[in-house]
Amino acid sequence: ALARKPLEAAWILSVGFLIASILAFPIVTDRSDMLPAIRLALDRWHVGEDPYGILPVTVGTNRMPYLPGLLFSHLPAWLAGLDLRWNSVVYRLVWGGVLAFSLRQSPPNSPLRACAILLFLNPYLTFRHQLYFEFDLLLIVLFWTFRRSQGAILALCLWTRQWNWVIAPFLWM
Repeated sequence: ALARKPLEAAWILSVGFLIASILAFPIVTDRSDMLPAIRLALDRWHVGEDPYGILPVTVGTNRMPYLPGLLFSHLPAWLAGLDLRWNSVVYRLVWGGVLAFSLRQSPPNSPLRACAILLFLNPYLTFRHQLYFEFDLLLIVLFWTFRRSQGAILALCLWTRQWNWVIAPFLWM
């Protein structure tokens, strides 16, 4: 059935590759200290300390460089005591499902469908499992899908990533 639905197949494969990547490749703080820094910041916030203080993540130190929206987007896995990368799986399931559902009425040869398939199968997104932008992708997909809520979603985007400060004016136009 999925062979006749390449968009949905790409979405499911993407989620499967992401899960395999999380299971096969542990986080190495010398290469990527993003999620360990976020976990330490959430730990500090939980006990009433400043999550934006200096964090002892690697050999040196790291100051929490992420906006509150990004920090709190990791609450689900943190509250469950899981590796924060599992949030990526949940967010990809959701944004992928919303995207696939919203494109289901478009023609099979639609350029939007082709772009969505390429996005799903992008190896950078799949194998850079220690990154933190699945929540941001969810917000962007929601922004384009739910027109009536664009103002609130854009505000959440601005509260989540500095990168959104650059693209927000273009999205709003």
